[in-house]
Amino acid sequence: MNAPTIRVFSPASATRFASVWRAVMLFVFLALPAFGQLANVWHVPAETRAGAYPSTMRDPLSPGASASTTFYQGCWKGGDIDQLGGRVNQTGGMMFYRIDGGSWQQVAIGFHYDERPFTGDHVQIWKASITMPSTPGAVVQYYFAPTFDNRTSPTYIYDSNGFSVTTATQATAQASPYSVTVGAAPLAMAVTSASAGTLNADYTTSKLFIDEQATESVPVTIAFSTGALNTVEAEVWTNLNNRERADDDTNGDSIDDGIISPPAPEEKHVGYVSGAYPANGYFQAHPMSGSNGSYTVTLNATKAGAYRLTARFRTAGSSTWQWYSSNGRRDHCITVTPKIARDMRVYEINVLNVDSTDATFAGRSTLESLTDNTRWNLDWLRDMGLNTLWFQPVHPVASEGREPSGGWDSGTGPYDPGSPYAVKNFFEINELMAVNYNGSNTMAQNRTASMSAFQNFVTTADSKGVHVMLDAPFNHTGYDCEIDEEGIALMSAAGVSTSGWAPGDKIKDRETRFYSRNDGGNAYSAPATSTANIAAAPDRNDFGKWRDVYDVFFGRYATLVTGYPEAQSSRDTVAIETDGINTGDLDGAAGTADAVTRAVWKYFARYVPYWLEKTGLPANSALALQTAKGIDGLRADFGQGMPPQFWEYTINVARAHKWNFVFMTESLDGGAVTYRSNRHFDILNENIVFPWQSASNTTGHRDIFEGRRSSYGQGLVLLNNTSHDEAGYADPWEAFIRYAVGSTNDGAPMVMYGQEIGTSNANSFTHYETNFGKNIPHFKRFNSMQPQWTAWANDGFGVSQLRPAYSGVGKAREFSPALRSSNRWFLNPIGTTTADAEIFAVAKYESSGSSPVTSDVVLAFQNLSRNTTQANTFGIPDVLANNMGLKSGRRYNAKNTAAYLGPNNEYSGRRDSFLWGANGFTREDLITNGLYVSLNPVPATTAAWSTAPFEAQFLKVYDVTPLSAPASSPLVASYALDGSVIFSWSAVIDAEGLVPRYLLTVTRSNGQVTTHETTDTSLTITGIPSGVTATATVMTLNPNDVSIASSATSSSGQTLSITSAGDEDADGISNAAEVLAGTNPLIADAFAPQITSPASFNATVGLAFSTTLSATGDSPINYAATDLPAGLTLSGGVISGTPLAAGTFSNASLTASNTVGTASQSLTFTIAKGTPVITVAPSASAITVGQVLSDSTLSGGTASVPGTFAWSSQNVSPTSSGDYEVTFTPSAAANYHSVTTMVNVQVSPAGTTFSTWSEGAALNSANLIKYAIGGASGLMATDGVQPSSTISGLNLVLTAIVRTDDPKLTVVGEVVTNILDYGTAGSITTVQGVDAPDQTGVPAGCKRQSFTVQKGTDSKKFLRLKSTLAP
Repeated sequence: MNAPTIRVFSPASATRFASVWRAVMLFVFLALPAFGQLANVWHVPAETRAGAYPSTMRDPLSPGASASTTFYQGCWKGGDIDQLGGRVNQTGGMMFYRIDGGSWQQVAIGFHYDERPFTGDHVQIWKASITMPSTPGAVVQYYFAPTFDNRTSPTYIYDSNGFSVTTATQATAQASPYSVTVGAAPLAMAVTSASAGTLNADYTTSKLFIDEQATESVPVTIAFSTGALNTVEAEVWTNLNNRERADDDTNGDSIDDGIISPPAPEEKHVGYVSGAYPANGYFQAHPMSGSNGSYTVTLNATKAGAYRLTARFRTAGSSTWQWYSSNGRRDHCITVTPKIARDMRVYEINVLNVDSTDATFAGRSTLESLTDNTRWNLDWLRDMGLNTLWFQPVHPVASEGREPSGGWDSGTGPYDPGSPYAVKNFFEINELMAVNYNGSNTMAQNRTASMSAFQNFVTTADSKGVHVMLDAPFNHTGYDCEIDEEGIALMSAAGVSTSGWAPGDKIKDRETRFYSRNDGGNAYSAPATSTANIAAAPDRNDFGKWRDVYDVFFGRYATLVTGYPEAQSSRDTVAIETDGINTGDLDGAAGTADAVTRAVWKYFARYVPYWLEKTGLPANSALALQTAKGIDGLRADFGQGMPPQFWEYTINVARAHKWNFVFMTESLDGGAVTYRSNRHFDILNENIVFPWQSASNTTGHRDIFEGRRSSYGQGLVLLNNTSHDEAGYADPWEAFIRYAVGSTNDGAPMVMYGQEIGTSNANSFTHYETNFGKNIPHFKRFNSMQPQWTAWANDGFGVSQLRPAYSGVGKAREFSPALRSSNRWFLNPIGTTTADAEIFAVAKYESSGSSPVTSDVVLAFQNLSRNTTQANTFGIPDVLANNMGLKSGRRYNAKNTAAYLGPNNEYSGRRDSFLWGANGFTREDLITNGLYVSLNPVPATTAAWSTAPFEAQFLKVYDVTPLSAPASSPLVASYALDGSVIFSWSAVIDAEGLVPRYLLTVTRSNGQVTTHETTDTSLTITGIPSGVTATATVMTLNPNDVSIASSATSSSGQTLSITSAGDEDADGISNAAEVLAGTNPLIADAFAPQITSPASFNATVGLAFSTTLSATGDSPINYAATDLPAGLTLSGGVISGTPLAAGTFSNASLTASNTVGTASQSLTFTIAKGTPVITVAPSASAITVGQVLSDSTLSGGTASVPGTFAWSSQNVSPTSSGDYEVTFTPSAAANYHSVTTMVNVQVSPAGTTFSTWSEGAALNSANLIKYAIGGASGLMATDGVQPSSTISGLNLVLTAIVRTDDPKLTVVGEVVTNILDYGTAGSITTVQGVDAPDQTGVPAGCKRQSFTVQKGTDSKKFLRLKSTLAP
C-alpha cells in the first residue's frame, strides 16, 4: 500500500510576497478544520420517523440481553449553499459506548437513509449497531461523534436531561452520555433433553425413553425467561415423576388429583427449606435458579408416564404469580415412554378368526388353540421375529343394537357374534373365546372358563417373551353394556345410590348419565337424562354414526363436537390445536352429574390395573415382576376423541401399577389431531396406511417417514400397511415390501394376521365386508381365512415363501438396535442427491459416531419392484461414514440379517455369510467407490428361491480388521501332571474394542496336533499321554470373522506329561507330593523362583534409568514383564531405558520362571517430571517505552525437548533496555517442568503513532495533516497551531510545528518554479525543516521548524509542505 501524502501549498512570487503570505494562511486555515460551527445533528432514542427506521431511533428502544441493537443518528442537510461551509456534509464518524462503566469502545457510523435525496434541504439518517451484553441489568452508555468536511468535526451528540445536545468537546459528551439498561429476554420457555433436543415450550412435547428397571433417568433442562428484570423468583410447575399420585386426593375435595389437580400454592408451606413443594402434590413447584429474568432448573425424568409442565414467576413488590401458560401459550408435555415401545414388533389378531377352520361357531379358533402347537401359535409368531400381539377387543359382545347381517334397516337378523367394538362388559372375556364354552352352562360358568383361558394364554405369552396388547373403545359401549362390580363400586363412591344393583345390570338402566345426551343442537354437550336421549357414538359427524354403540360422556373439552354439524365442520372442530377441558363438568359434589362423570373417568382408568391383576401382576409389585408379568399394552380405539387430561390420568394410574405398560392410540385424522395425541401416547396408530398404500417409489416412502418425523419428533408410529379397518393388497408381496421398508424406521412395524401366508383383498377369507368402499375381512361375524391356509399349504402363487421373507425382516429387526433407533441417513446412488426410485435405501446406526464394534450399524435396502432385478451403487458420504463410526485403518464386512432362510430353515447359513468378499472394505473404499447392491425380483419358480430369493438386504456392518499376535510365545510349566497343563499368553488390546478370540495350537511329541479356540488368555490342556512332551503357539482371531487370523507366535517351551504316582527325579518323593510342596518333580532338590528385588522404583522423565532384578531359586531364571511404563524395557534381567511420561504406574507385573515354577510380582514406578535444558536462549525484538513485554516478539531458542518460550511477566512495561525473564514451557507439560532464562530487550523511548493519537480513526488526508502539522493533542482536539509565513530579505520562510517523535512520519518542503511542475517529480526541489531557536509552547514530540526558499534569479517560486506516513 502506498503511504498517504498530504500537501500544504505555499505559492510565492518574487514581487508580491504579501499575497504569498495570505495564500499560505488561507490554505492552512482550510486544511485544519476548526470552523467552530456545530452541525445540526441529533439522537432521540424514542423518536419515530416513518420510513427512516423500523421503530424508534434506538431499535429496540428497550433491548434485552444479547439483542442486536441499532442506534440511529439524524443529520439536517439544509442551509443556503452560499453560507459559510455550504450544506452540511456528514462523512461518517464514531459511536462511543461502554458497558457498566468500563472502558470506552467505538463502532463506526454508517450511512442508512436519505429522506429526500438531491433536494438539499432534507434529513439524512446514519446508524451504528452493537450487540447488547448477555447479562440482563447491564448498563450501556453511549454518545455519537459524527464527522464532516465542512463543519466542526467531529460534532459530539450527548444526552442532557433527556434532550439531544451537541458540543465540540468530547469530554462534555463523555460526562453526560445516553444510557440504556439491558432488559430481560422476552417471556419464553425452552425445554431441552437429549432425545427431543431443545423445544419452545408452547404446546410442544418432549418424547423421552427410559428403562426403570435399569434405574435410568433422562435430564430435562428448563430455561425460563420471564421478560422482567425485577423477577424475584421463578418456578416450574409439573407432575413429572408423580404418576403414583394421580389417584390421590391431597386436598380432600373427593376428586382425584389427576382429574382436577389442586391449585398451585401461593406461598411455600411453613417450615419449607428447599426442593419441590407441596411435598405430596401430584403437581409440584420446583424452584429455579437465576436472576434478572433468566432462570433454569434441571429435572431428571425417572418414571414412565404422561406429564405436563409450565412455569410461573413473581416480581419485586408483588405477591401475584404470572404464568407462562397464559395469553395463548399452552403447557409443554413430557411423554416418558418405556423403552420396550421402541422394540415392539406387532401382529394384529382376531381370536375367533385367526386359526379358525371354517366360518362357524364350531370352526372358530379359541384362546386355547393359539397355544396348541398346531398351525398358528405363539411359536409361529416368535419365529417371525414378532413380539407383540394386538388383540382386537376380547370382551363380551353386546347383544342389543347389533348390526343386522343385511345392513341397517334391512330387517335381517344380527351378525353373529357381532362387532367386538360394541363391548358388553369391559371386565370380562368373551365367553366364545374359550374352547370349553357350553351353551348349556350359565353365563357365569362360561365367563369363568373364558377368563381362565385368557389368563393361561397371557402366562404362556409371558414365558415366550410375547407382549399382549388389548384393544378397548373407551368412548363408546354396546347398548347393553354391563355396569360390573367395578362400576358399582365407583358409582357408589361417587354418591350414587347403588342399592339393589347387580354386576350384570345394564349401565343405561342404572345410570344414564354415564352416556352423552342426544338432543339436537346441544347433543354431546351434557350427560343423558334417560335412555330415550342417549346419543350414538361418536360425537363428530363427518363419517356418520356407529349405530350399534352409545357415546360415553367425559365432560366438555376443546375438541368435542356438539350438535350435528356438517361433515367438514366436524373435522375442523376436532382439528383445533388445543387440549382445554371444562373442569366445571367434573367438580360437582357427590351424587351430581359431575360426580358421575368423574366416576366414568375412574371406570375406564381402572381397566388397565384390573387386567394387570387378572393376569398375574398384583398392585405394588417389584419392578422386575412388573417387567415380566401381566398384559403389556392398550390400543385405545378412537383414542383421539377423548380429553387429553383423561388419557394422562389413565396412563399414570396404569403406569403406577406396571411401569412398562405401553399405550397406543388410534388417531387417524393426522395433522393437529394426531399431534395432540402424541402429547401423551407412546405409539400413534395414525393414518400412515393411506399414503403408504399409494407410495410407488422411494421418494414416496421417504416422504411418509420424514413427514411423521417432522410432525411427531421422536414420537413412535405404528407402521401398519393395513389393519382390520383397511383393505389388503391384491398382491401380497406389496404388503411385504412395505413391511420391510417400515422395519427400517423407528416405530412399531406391524403384520396384519394372515399377511404372512398371502392374504389379499379378496378370496383369502370366507367373508368380506365393505367399509367406506373398501373390501375388508369381516370381523362382525364368524369368519375364517381357511381359503388362504389352503392356498398356503398348496403353495398357491408361491405364497409359502412369504412367511420366511417376513421372518427374515422380523428377526433382523429383533436383532438390530440400529433398525429400531431413530438415527437414519437416506442413501442415494453415488454422486447424486436423487433417490433410486426402485430401491429403498437407508443407513441406520444405533449411536451416531460410535464404532460398529460397540454400536449396531446397518445399511438397509429393499427392492420396491417385485417383478424386476434392481441394482445400483450407493454413495457413503464422509459425514455418513463418521456417523457410522467407520475409521481409517480398519476393515469392514457385512452380513444380511434379513436373509431368506427357506420355509423350513433349509438355508440357515445365508444369514451368517459375509457379503463383501474375503477382505471386506475400508472406510476409504466405501467413500470413494460406494456400495454396489443387487436385489432380486420375486422368483417365478420354487427352485429359484434357493439361489435368488426375494429378500430385504439389511446389511449389518462388522469390523473385520486383522489383529496383532500376542507379544510373546505362550508360557507353560515344564511338566504336565497327569497330562494336564496350563498355557498362558499376553492379551491383545484392540483400539476399537474388539474382544479377540485366540487359537491355541498344541503339538505333541507323538505327532498329535490339536487346536483350541477361546476368548481367555490361558487354556488348560488335558489328556497328554504320560511321557509325551507338548509345545504350543497362539494366533489372534478377529471375533467377527475367525478366518482372519494373525501370524502365530513362536513355540512355547516344552512340557512333559508325568503321572502323580511317578518319581521323575528319583528322589524318593512322588511327583504329586513335589508339586504340592512347590518343588520341581523333574529335578531333585529343585526350587521355584522367589523374587527378591524391590517392587517399587523412582525415576525421572528424560533421565536414564536402570535396575537389575533378582530372585532366588534354581538357575536359569527367566524374567518377563508386562505393562512397563513407556520408555522402559526388560532385557536379560535388567529393566532400563529413559522414561517418557510422568506419573505413578502400578499396573506393571513381573514374572520370574525356571524349570520348577513361576513367581510373579506387581511393580510400581513413580516417575517424576523431567527438567529440560535450554541450549540456546531466544532473541527479543525491540520495543518502545510504554509497550509491554508481550509486544516484544521472541524468536529462535532451543531446548532439550520441544516447547515454547514466553515472557514470564507478559504485562511488565520496561522503561529501559535490560535482561528480562523468559519461561520455557515444554509441549509435554505433563512430563516436564517449565524452566526460565534471561533475555535482553532493547527499549527505545516512547513515540507517538497515528493510531493512538487518533483513537483508531480512519487515516485520510484531513486527519493526517492535523497529525503531522500543528501539534494538535488529538484528532478531536482544537489546540493545533496553524503554520505561519514570513519574508526575510529575498527568502520566503514557512514556519510550522511538525511532529518529530513518530519515526514513520516525514514532513519536508517541496519547491518548484511553476506550480504545474508539482506533477513532475524531476522538477521538485526538497527543502528540509530546520529547528527554530524558539521552541516555547511546542508540545512534546513536536518541533517548531522553518522551511526556507530563496528567490534567487527565478521570477517566481512555489513552496509546499509534504507529509508522508509510512505503513
